[in-house]
Amino acid sequence: MILIKNLMSKVKGILINIFSKFYFLLLISYLILLIIQGFKNKKYNDFNSSKIIKERVLYEQFSYEIYNSINSPLILDLKIQEECEENYQPLNFLLKINPYYNFKSTISISHLFNNKFCIPIYEKLKNKYNPNELKYHNLLIHSININNIKNYYKNDKNSLNNICESGYKPCGILDTMNNILCFPTKYNCPLNDIIISKNKNSSLIDEGYEEINLNNSISIYLNTNENIERPIIITNFISYDRPWNHEYQKIVAYKDEKKKKEKDKKREQILFEDYDIFMRKVSFNNFSFIPLNDILIWEKSNDYLKKMLNELRPSESYYLFNKNYIGFKNYEELEKFKKLFKEHDYRNAPLFKFSKTLCPGLATIIINIFFIIILLFLLIISFFYDYEDDGFFIPIYFCIILSFIYFVVYISIYFLDKNKFNIYQFTFDAQMESVLNSFYKRNKQPVYLASIILIIISLLPHILIALAFFSDTIYNCIFK
Repeated sequence: MILIKNLMSKVKGILINIFSKFYFLLLISYLILLIIQGFKNKKYNDFNSSKIIKERVLYEQFSYEIYNSINSPLILDLKIQEECEENYQPLNFLLKINPYYNFKSTISISHLFNNKFCIPIYEKLKNKYNPNELKYHNLLIHSININNIKNYYKNDKNSLNNICESGYKPCGILDTMNNILCFPTKYNCPLNDIIISKNKNSSLIDEGYEEINLNNSISIYLNTNENIERPIIITNFISYDRPWNHEYQKIVAYKDEKKKKEKDKKREQILFEDYDIFMRKVSFNNFSFIPLNDILIWEKSNDYLKKMLNELRPSESYYLFNKNYIGFKNYEELEKFKKLFKEHDYRNAPLFKFSKTLCPGLATIIINIFFIIILLFLLIISFFYDYEDDGFFIPIYFCIILSFIYFVVYISIYFLDKNKFNIYQFTFDAQMESVLNSFYKRNKQPVYLASIILIIISLLPHILIALAFFSDTIYNCIFK
């Protein structure tokens, strides 16, 4: 019996010795994971060396960008005037002063070539327009994807009549998903092309373009003909070069900058190598660009523009770009999106909430490094500790308490935030889909991996402690 008791005591000492080393190493590994996550969170909340927009802005602006696009009014019955007449409003152009910044250097201006591009205020002209019919979600209901069009022949104008349902006509590409806009026949088609020239071009008039001559020798040609090939125009940009419609694109463009170690002089090439594929550059005939000085003359009363020019390094030459709606595959996909991303509160969205979950990681890094130092110290001591003679290694109590604290904290956060880590699938704009993909990559990072590890860590001590401290009781029950 004594032999069995001594054997059990020896086995107990060996088990505790092995367990203590394993327990220290496991807890240290877990803390290292949290430190890695802390560095990722800290980087997430900091500007990078290029001072581009932070990743969290990407998430926080995600639904705002989409709703801002799909709520933009159609450009119907455009009039170019010095001042807009009653019940008309000026079409705003987004001037991007400097290509290396985005929202800080994007300013709305209302003049182009010293004139205003005026569109109807549809809500005030209900005798002529039905505002609900002109909203994106209703347009999407009647649209048809370009891949589903049959019996269309480019050179046969009559084939256009077979594309849309009765009472509707094809008026161009509605959105970035290549949905063809089937528009009520009672309206003129929305603007789908604009060409600006310093000389008259009779060939454009022959093609059905409307010519508008301005008093500064500029001719503007507008196209609203039925077609299925030209995207309708919704958003207009004036930019130094290909503009960035979404903040995230700069992040995408710069993601490999550190690896590539590109110099400043090559940044422009990096910046625009993956530019907005849906953006179209407006043709300028017989002149190259719009000078900044001209824009300042047209916007002479725009004090905010002057202020921003004093703060940023602007370009001296600009171009005009436009694009259509950010698109969804169909109306059902749009409705799925609206259920998760609230239209009137873009903060009420999974990506926005997720961005708030990742708080600065500096405190996490410092605290966990402190605990790792303590654990390493105890691990070294454990090599000189005789478990068989002295019993259970007392500092393991510290590890058990520490693991319980981490477990309670992180498992609580997990249950509070687990809904922010769901995967949401929509069939929509390819660029916005890439935002979701980057979101999925981040939410798969081991933010809460510690919780799973700690479940195991918290169970092992109790099992081994029970074996260690109640071995005598087990022995007495079996052999006495």
